[in-house]
Amino acid sequence: MHIFNKVFLFLFGLAFSGFGIYLLMDTSVPALVSWQEMKNWHPAGARLISVEGKENKTEARYRYEVEGITHESSRVYVAGFNDSIGNYHKELSRKLKKSLEDNEEITIYYNPASPAHSVIDRDMRWGLFTIISVFCSVFILIGGFICYGVIISKTPAEFTPPPAAELKREWERKKKIPGYRETFSEFRQHRLHELKQADKNRGRAPSGGWQKKDQWHTSHIRSTAKSGFRAMYFFALVCLGVSSPVLFFFMDEWNRGNHAILAGLIFPLAGLFLLFKAISLTREYLRYGIIEYVMDPYPGAIGGQVGGWLDLKKNYDLNTEYRIELSCIFSFISGTGEDRTRQEIVKWSQQGAAKKEFSRNSLRLLFVFDVPEGLPEADIDQTADTYCYWQLGLTDMSGNRLSRKYNIPVFATGQTAEKVTHNLTSQMHARQQREAEQLQQQFKRGNFLLPPGAGPLRISETPSGLRLLSPMFRNKLLTFFLILFGGCSGAVSYGLIHQIHGFTFSDIIFGIVSFPFVIFTLLMITAAVYIPFNSLTAVFAGREITVTRRLLLIPVGSRTMGVEEVKGFEVKRTGSTGQGTTRTEHYKIVAVMKKGKEIAIAESINGRDVASQIKAFLHGRITGY
Repeated sequence: MHIFNKVFLFLFGLAFSGFGIYLLMDTSVPALVSWQEMKNWHPAGARLISVEGKENKTEARYRYEVEGITHESSRVYVAGFNDSIGNYHKELSRKLKKSLEDNEEITIYYNPASPAHSVIDRDMRWGLFTIISVFCSVFILIGGFICYGVIISKTPAEFTPPPAAELKREWERKKKIPGYRETFSEFRQHRLHELKQADKNRGRAPSGGWQKKDQWHTSHIRSTAKSGFRAMYFFALVCLGVSSPVLFFFMDEWNRGNHAILAGLIFPLAGLFLLFKAISLTREYLRYGIIEYVMDPYPGAIGGQVGGWLDLKKNYDLNTEYRIELSCIFSFISGTGEDRTRQEIVKWSQQGAAKKEFSRNSLRLLFVFDVPEGLPEADIDQTADTYCYWQLGLTDMSGNRLSRKYNIPVFATGQTAEKVTHNLTSQMHARQQREAEQLQQQFKRGNFLLPPGAGPLRISETPSGLRLLSPMFRNKLLTFFLILFGGCSGAVSYGLIHQIHGFTFSDIIFGIVSFPFVIFTLLMITAAVYIPFNSLTAVFAGREITVTRRLLLIPVGSRTMGVEEVKGFEVKRTGSTGQGTTRTEHYKIVAVMKKGKEIAIAESINGRDVASQIKAFLHGRITGY
């Protein structure tokens, strides 16, 4: 974190806490002090002069006599500020107005040491006091955490990034490597991180440098479970604390016909959800206890292996499969100003089932992964805007909700495991090879049923030839987000346009602001119609290939080409969903013409292996072998 950012964030945190302290000293603290003093005040009879009631305050003037001296006062209640929590003011003003109309004497309380000071209602409104105190405390805590984070963060040495043109040339060279699929944006993010890391590591002793981190001091690594549910409790309480005022006046507002108050329940519901998750994580932690990961080798090695074992000492199941996942994760901040958000990209990951051994009244899970060269090392501090970390995950596949994550040291040492031989990488490669061979044999027998999860593509042998159909509704998740974003943008557009009533200056401003939202909404609506309702059909009939695009079964484009015009087929990546080993990569197959043009013949194929096998089969189909 640069010194300018540190100063800015520290001052921001200080201002945040200062605002909370100011509110607290201006509201809750004076109310509590006044309530304590008023407990010893004496009662007296008083006559009301005037009463005025509003939703957020009650005003009244009254006269009373103490030891023959007449006093006049206007203090009504303990709190010295206005509020609209509950129906307190409504009921109090109704009661006082009735007393004024009936000319009834009311009871007030005066300070015996200073009879000119008095109050009508000296009872403390504990609900109001709690809401205001919690609200102010949230500001103080958040500001305090920001200041603390700034203080403990370290300022790295200034780093000068290389020119964009140089990075572009490097990326162009990498694109020529078979299987390389990174976009320039992805390459730029992780390449700048690598250069920053190398710059930061200059002059650092390479041997044992990871041991500076407390969690990596030995080869016995503990999970992030405890810190995870603690953070969840914190955010749940912050969310509930900030939104707690809504719960006190929700029914009053609802009864008044203010149904928009329903939107105010979003934060309390989110807080309750986070609290439920925190309790669930706590129960899981207590049920299985501490599960240490013992590394072999230590640290994990890029260009070597990451492995070791975990010992389950409580509530384990000998018949359950325990899944181990190893991931290299690149974390970075994108955006500027208030739009800055932290994002993560999984650069590499593998998973497999651990080997189980019963030892000393515990279940030992053994595993090792082969890690290729060229992956980034784990950052030790992990506090900069961009950093890389390695994560080991343990999951109980029986549904018992055992899930642990371990932030582990992995560096380019090239070491291999000494005690563990259960290689999950070899198992994965063998399984992939097996599945590829089975799929090719299946195609040769005329069985074109794709494996589960391979996508909606349908392949069939018809009287007119081999038919590949990429059907409608094959992008359901993307369609959902298009409708969601389009609906939100449409609502904003409607709200802005609804404010336009003529040609005044404000109407022109609303029109200008609404224009990009309207355009975005139209684009989203168009995409939300086209993407789910288009289909693609490719028919291989003899020496011809006919490709037809349809929208709602109506042809909108068609192309027939001879196989002699086709140079070959290529697999193109179109996107991905999910993260880590749960990430699904989506591909399409294109026919590359000899003139250089590319024509899509199959879309929405999940997984490069399946797409590659289909491509190989189609190549054999047009070449005759």
